[in-house]
Amino acid sequence: MRIVFVHGACVKDGSWWWHRTAELLAERGVASEAPALPSCGETGEPTDAAGPGLAADVAAVRQVLTASDEPAVVVAHSYGGIVTAEAA
Repeated sequence: MRIVFVHGACVKDGSWWWHRTAELLAERGVASEAPALPSCGETGEPTDAAGPGLAADVAAVRQVLTASDEPAVVVAHSYGGIVTAEAA
């Protein structure tokens, strides 16, 4: 099993939000990942009105979820819950 963390809006470094929990999980042999959300500027794309939005964020999370056949538990916060619901 692996854990996928999806942060809320307006966060530039999603991994930072989850790193303490990810470290505790890693100590117990549980893999985790926090995908970069394009709308938050984590992929280097401009974050203006013409920049990436919900659809790009959904695609980023969906890519992580489908990259492995291993079961995943998703932990989402705020806007991340919207992204995750659509990605699932």
